[in-house]
Amino acid sequence: MFLIQLIQIMINLRKLMKKTTLIFTAIIFWSILSLQAQNTLSFESSEGYNLGEVHGQQGWEAENAFTSLFVISDERSSDGVYALRGQVDAAVSVGGNELPGIINNTLAIGSGNLSISLDLYLETPNQTGAMDLFASAIDDSSASPRLAFVNGFIVVIDIDPQNPTDYDFDQVGLFQYNTWLSYRAEYDFTAGQVAYYVNDELLYTGAINNLSQFNKLCFFFLNQGDFYVDNVSLEKSSLSIENINTQDFTYHLSNSNAVLTLSSNNRQITSVEIFNILGQEVKHSRGNNSKQVLVDMASYKEGVYIVRTSFASGEQSSFKILKD
Repeated sequence: MFLIQLIQIMINLRKLMKKTTLIFTAIIFWSILSLQAQNTLSFESSEGYNLGEVHGQQGWEAENAFTSLFVISDERSSDGVYALRGQVDAAVSVGGNELPGIINNTLAIGSGNLSISLDLYLETPNQTGAMDLFASAIDDSSASPRLAFVNGFIVVIDIDPQNPTDYDFDQVGLFQYNTWLSYRAEYDFTAGQVAYYVNDELLYTGAINNLSQFNKLCFFFLNQGDFYVDNVSLEKSSLSIENINTQDFTYHLSNSNAVLTLSSNNRQITSVEIFNILGQEVKHSRGNNSKQVLVDMASYKEGVYIVRTSFASGEQSSFKILKD
């Protein structure tokens, strides 16, 4: 079901983006479900990895038809000698409802908030106009928004878990091919939220549904452009997106889109940060420990913004607004 849904989204997105000639090149999915301490995967010989097909090494498994696509390689790495590589093979046919994938369900860190980070290198697709896909999954449902890399654009796909054919997508940043980038996802299972960072810039915060722990790590791609993954870190996170009581904290953008009002009955606001879709901070206001802050947004361009509010208690609230 996950793969059918994923391919259908890719097809529909490609149709919707045709006017801007976007090639859907890479999607990162994280799937979270059991964690005990910390796991770091560098794919080095010291961890028991050998050059060649990764299938059968250290708990990694691939479908028989696709085992040749996933290898431990010394062609490129962000640190050390080896990295996990998805390599294009024109002799391997990809189609129907299957995506080439490599899965490890032996990882365990225990329960608690989770931070996942990795180094990712995406090569330019081999064929002009090809639909290329890279995906990392944390479960096989629609439980959380997906971060996607699309021909230089970073996009979030948000799927309705009750209606998988209903989804939204927003551009949240930019990326470049043929260079290493860092990716991090901070999951707060208690609050039911996730925050995505690329190159240490916050690009997106959003809700997750029915996820409480982690039990597997999966990588998929469409056999159109090589990818490399290195320095994967899975660990309990000391940072989290606090679940602020909505009856205590409210925000409102005026009808004229000119003034953003943030109010709290019991919490003192210490600062308000606003980020654009590129993850760049465009506003940093001091709250002066007041319970209401007004932010003038009259000069801001139309688009999506992420607002992060900090409180004297140390809690934070992050949300997305649309200025149109």
